[in-house]
Amino acid sequence: MYLNIHLAINQSICGQLLSTDEGVAIVKINTTCDMVVDDHKLVHGGFIFGAADFAAMAAVNDSNVVLGSAEVKF
Repeated sequence: MYLNIHLAINQSICGQLLSTDEGVAIVKINTTCDMVVDDHKLVHGGFIFGAADFAAMAAVNDSNVVLGSAEVKF
């Protein structure tokens, strides 16, 4: 896997890139206690979205890529 984007990304926060193929990327996020926002141990959605954003960028894998929009359901 050779990335053209996000070369300095912290994969322990934004997810670990497991694989890429043309137009497809798989990212796994391991949540931590630092991501928890309440007594129910709910993880802030921003961390989940960050992993999804990283996967989208890796799927495109072009140094000029910018996420223009997203439709998300939690």
